[in-house]
Amino acid sequence: FICRTDELGLALIDFYLHKKAGVNIDHVKLGGRLADSTALEIGDERINIMINDGDSFTPFGFDDLEERDFEAIQHCDLVGMFDWCMNRKGTDLASRLLDYMQGRGIPTYYDTSDPAPRCGEMPELMEKAVAHPALNFMNVNENELHQYACRKMVDQATWENIQETARILKDGIHANLCVHTSRFAAMLDAQGETVVPAFKVNPLRTTGAGDNWNAGNILGILLGLETAQRLLLANAVAANYITSPNCERPTLTELINFLEDPNLELKQI
Repeated sequence: FICRTDELGLALIDFYLHKKAGVNIDHVKLGGRLADSTALEIGDERINIMINDGDSFTPFGFDDLEERDFEAIQHCDLVGMFDWCMNRKGTDLASRLLDYMQGRGIPTYYDTSDPAPRCGEMPELMEKAVAHPALNFMNVNENELHQYACRKMVDQATWENIQETARILKDGIHANLCVHTSRFAAMLDAQGETVVPAFKVNPLRTTGAGDNWNAGNILGILLGLETAQRLLLANAVAANYITSPNCERPTLTELINFLEDPNLELKQI
């Protein structure tokens, strides 16, 4: 995990990522600030409203990477980039890192999160990063999909309603396009389009659903799963997380038990 934070951020990362999940945090840098973010969940459907203080986030660009970071990156099975919206140097980091990754044969994955707060910078982001030939997987939710495709958001995010928008975005990028919604997950790639329904569950929260979906999707990529299997896995990880009483990420055993439940139902797409 490569980032910059402050002493409190490092303590939290050490506890949640290193001690609880075994993540290597040797590349976490100090000298930054812990970004402020507030999540509000409204109504029975737990509609998520995020309030972020962009000025609390320490910009992190390509020149902030050190030689030992590049050595680690060269030995990765996949390189993921996240949270462009909070990083004022995010376009520089993504575009130049993708330049560096080109031709290395290592899959690259990008989830910018909601670009709306910096919509004026989206054209540059699209040109230099999202449409970069070295980007292999671009992940969006339905809101981000419509922003990148410059289309008006639809009321019902069924596949029929957003299929054309997804195709517009896919036509403008080299990467495989991953779209996840509360109803389904879809993948648009050179082989065509794959759509897998989400599971019918009663969510206890929605904050973090996209992050957990990313985790399942990336795990499926690393395992070499077929597209439909990978989307099913990602949906299962997200469903397990949003229904966890203790706000815990699922283990592999819990995922297996979830998928083997005879009462499990799928949503309409």
